[in-house]
Amino acid sequence: MACWLENTANKRLSQMKYYAYLLSIPDNEWKPLLHGGRLLQQFIVGAYVKIEQNRLHFHRTHQKELRLDTYRGLADYIAEEVQDLSGPPGRRIVLGSSFKGGPRNMQQSYQDAMAIVARHGKPDVFLTITCNSQWKGIKDNLLPGQLPEHRPDLTTRVFNLKLRELCQDLFKRHILGEV
Repeated sequence: MACWLENTANKRLSQMKYYAYLLSIPDNEWKPLLHGGRLLQQFIVGAYVKIEQNRLHFHRTHQKELRLDTYRGLADYIAEEVQDLSGPPGRRIVLGSSFKGGPRNMQQSYQDAMAIVARHGKPDVFLTITCNSQWKGIKDNLLPGQLPEHRPDLTTRVFNLKLRELCQDLFKRHILGEV
């Protein structure tokens, strides 16, 4: 396992990259984890929870660097409102817009979308794409004895590749006309 770090200048590895390595499919190496079926799914959920907890810990311990302690007016208001309750309010942690899925990130994404609408007008087409577990790219890359539901990592990767190809068709190849 040490050989994949030999040529890197930075010897530090993020949790996400570590788990991505564990879930990668090397050519000449057998990984029992990939044959785990539902146990693999449990492992992936556990890995996600650890990564998310690490991200939350970063935001909790870097409030000043992220300039999130400037929301003092909000803290004062909450402290006044909570006086009627049994005890003081807990420690308030503000998630910045860099926290994916957080309220500020969602608000920023919404504002970005509305800016696009303001500049280019309302969208003309609402296009969706769904994943088919019988796609050739999924079936061909399953290990012997596996079913598509045993490999959410593979299914997600194939879906993202198809989505990227669809975007290329729409925006670069203009199959539906100029976008």
